This record gives sequence, C-alpha cells and structure tokens, in this order.
Amino acid sequence: MIIHRIKKGITYIYERTIDSEGKRHEKAIGKVDGNGNEIYYADIRDNHSSGGKGRGNGKNNKSKELIKTDSIRADDYTFGTTKVEGLAFDPVKNPAIYSALVPARIDVSRRKSQRKKIETLFYIDFKELKQRGVSIDYEYLLTPYDREIHNAVATLASAGNEYINPSMIFQLLSGNTGSTNDMSPETRKSILRSIDIMMATLVSIDASAEVSSHMITKTTGIYKGALIPAERVEIMELNGQKVTDCIHLLRTPPLYDYARDKNQIGTIDIKMLDTPLSNTKENIELKGYLLKRIASIKNTKSHMSDTIRYDTIYEYLRIDTNTPDKDLLRHKYMDIRNKVKKLLDFWIKMGLITSYTEEKEGKSIAKVTISI
Repeated sequence: MIIHRIKKGITYIYERTIDSEGKRHEKAIGKVDGNGNEIYYADIRDNHSSGGKGRGNGKNNKSKELIKTDSIRADDYTFGTTKVEGLAFDPVKNPAIYSALVPARIDVSRRKSQRKKIETLFYIDFKELKQRGVSIDYEYLLTPYDREIHNAVATLASAGNEYINPSMIFQLLSGNTGSTNDMSPETRKSILRSIDIMMATLVSIDASAEVSSHMITKTTGIYKGALIPAERVEIMELNGQKVTDCIHLLRTPPLYDYARDKNQIGTIDIKMLDTPLSNTKENIELKGYLLKRIASIKNTKSHMSDTIRYDTIYEYLRIDTNTPDKDLLRHKYMDIRNKVKKLLDFWIKMGLITSYTEEKEGKSIAKVTISI
C-alpha cells in the first residue's frame, strides 16, 4: 500500500507492508516535487545508472490503486495572526492588494515609532482563476469565510492529515462534535467552492526584509504557491468508507509557513468551536473573528486592545449598511450583538475568558470589552 506523509512542508511517499505477525512496516520510497510530480528514489538511481527514464520523469504517475487512509483529529484550532494573512482575506481594508499589478508593501515593523520601516511584499495572482472562467469580484473574492476554511485545512495538515474532505473541515469548525449528517448540501458546496478558489489563487510573499532584520530566521523569507497547494482526488477510502471530493495536500499552505516562521500562530482548544450557534457561514466567520481577537488579547506581545467595536464586526461580516430598510438593519445589528454575547457567555463557561461588558455611545451599544 502506498501512503503519503507531510513532514516540514514536504510530502514523502512511503510503502506500507504488514508482515506475517501482523506488524506494520513503512519504507520511504520517494517524494512529491514542487509541481506535484511523484519522484521515486529507485527511478532516480535507475536514471543515474542507465540514463533511462523511470517514473520520475516529470509525469504525475499516480497509482491506480484506491487510496486508503485514516483521518487524524486535531486537538487545537490553529491560525496565522500575521498582518499579511489578515489583509489577504479582508480586501475591504486594502483593495490595493487585489487590484494592483505590483506587490503591495505591508508595514510589519515591530513598533510604530521605529525609524526605518520594515516592509514585506505581498501579491495575489488571480490569473488561473480567470482562465477557469471564474468571475472576479475584487471586493469580495476572498472572504473571512475562506480564511476559516484555509485555517481548517492548515490545522488538519499540522495534525498530520494529508487527505482532507469537506466533512473533516465541517467537523473541525464544529468543534469536532458535528456529525457529517448535520452538513447541508449548501454547506458542502460552499466549502468545495472555497477550496477550489484557493487552489487556483497564487500568493507571493517576499519577507527578505524581515530576514535581514532577524524577525525571521533559518529561511530565505520567500513564500510562493497556491493558497491551498493541493490536487483533487475524486474518490478514495477514508476511515474505511469510500468518499468523494477529497483534496491531497502537496505541502503546507504558504501563509501558514510564513506565520510559523514568524512565530505568529494562534492556538485555541478545539472545544471552543463547539458553540451554541449553528454553523452557518456568517456564524463561522463571527466565531473565527472573535477567537482571533481573544487569542491576540491573551498574547501580551501583540498589544491588542481588549475592546471590540461592533461596527468593526459589522464591517467584517460585510453587512450592507446602505439598505433602505433601516428597521431591518437595526434588527440585523441586534441579532449580531446577541450572537456575540451568546458566544462570549459560552467561552466564559468554558474558561476561555472571565467576563465582558458592553458600552454605549449615545443611545446605541457601540462596543464590548473582554476581560481575560
């Protein structure tokens, strides 16, 4: 049986055998190169000795045998807290990243008072999406929902999963308690669409200035590739059952590699995702936003304010403030505030935070302060 394992961002190919005593043995026989081609060590040796072409000749020779593997549950939900990742999935705040033909310069200086700015170059390339005929909406192409899907994939990858399907992502975002039967066809479709978009969206990060300033070490500071570097596997056997629409991760996502090298990875116990709210797209975005803010508040080095303005949340969730029905808008705002309080009450019960208080500006509730 052939299996794949990801180690330090590189996918290695192993041959698994079981001896007469039932003991399992694994032998490394190759690896996957940057283009997704399987390079086998035996073929490399054969090519050197005979000059012939083996399976490592650049063609992606996948075994026709049905891929079989088991999924690994993650204990923690991990996510990048870099400014680059935040802007990548929030184009409302920095549309220049999406529309510019040159990389955006992002100030990543440790202190605002720093005399010399340290800038990282970041570029998003949608050419492949355009070639596939996907309609490009520069304002909302990559959303906070895509960020949660991206982080779920990165979390599952860091737990040791190489093959991932929508059910695994949905269960993780549900706190590992959601039954796959709870996932609606619409949710499955939205997860797959998000994955497809990010598989065809290329990013480029040039953090060489951070390397020169010793903010990143043991790397060149160059990160390139698809947001989700993976290929589709139409059918395979996962946990003893045949499943469809899996992806095979070729390496860890570049945004995650960048955040890891900067030591800017947030970690939250997976149980904190098992909230009283249903797992709609908006609720998943809201959970993710609040958890990232709480993680930053807990990190004393981030200097993140413990006060969150509600209008910031409305903007993050892309609430249409221009609607002529002001009563409808007012009820929407109230619904979101009630959801925030329900989430915070749950996290108090779980011991993630200790308390919170809401504050008014005039007659309106304008912000909430969280105590850790």
